[in-house]
Amino acid sequence: MPFGFSPASGASHLALEATFLGLPDAVRIRATHRLLTLQPHPAGSPRDRELADWIAQEFRGAGLEDVQITTHEVLLPEPLDVAVDM
Repeated sequence: MPFGFSPASGASHLALEATFLGLPDAVRIRATHRLLTLQPHPAGSPRDRELADWIAQEFRGAGLEDVQITTHEVLLPEPLDVAVDM
């Protein structure tokens, strides 16, 4: 029995824990990781937005109701030009 639980609530807790431990799916995790790392997606890029929209859709599909994408105005360091002198 887990520490701090009564026999009845401990059994319920262990059953719930077993359910959650059985949820991870290595194939799905691998596919999601591949999708997220397929192309570079620096902040503010079109690919970054595509992934944000995809993740929001996945969250909604999982039953989350108030999914929002927030835009932030930030300064990102990007070179104006790249040159090599020899």
